[in-house]
Amino acid sequence: MVQLDKSLTISLLTCRSERTRGGGLGWNIIPAPSERDYITLLCRLNKENTGMHSFYLFRRIDKGINFKVDERDPWWAKGKRIVLAQLCDAANEMARSENAA
Repeated sequence: MVQLDKSLTISLLTCRSERTRGGGLGWNIIPAPSERDYITLLCRLNKENTGMHSFYLFRRIDKGINFKVDERDPWWAKGKRIVLAQLCDAANEMARSENAA
């Protein structure tokens, strides 16, 4: 977990990639049960698992303890794809919209 601006705590989750049965790219997502309700920065590793592929910000992780998601899964639409330079602004915006609901 990391704290942004001394006020917002987010969960940081790095996800290893693996080839799917169809030859596409998928990610193995293993959220910490105690962090599932936090805003989460999901960091997808590249196909070699040697660097970052992309980053998604989620309001919370709403799936099981260990699951796999490929590139075409509609689950990704629940998050927001960001570049790291957007992290603080996007996370604060997500927290404000959650508190307003």
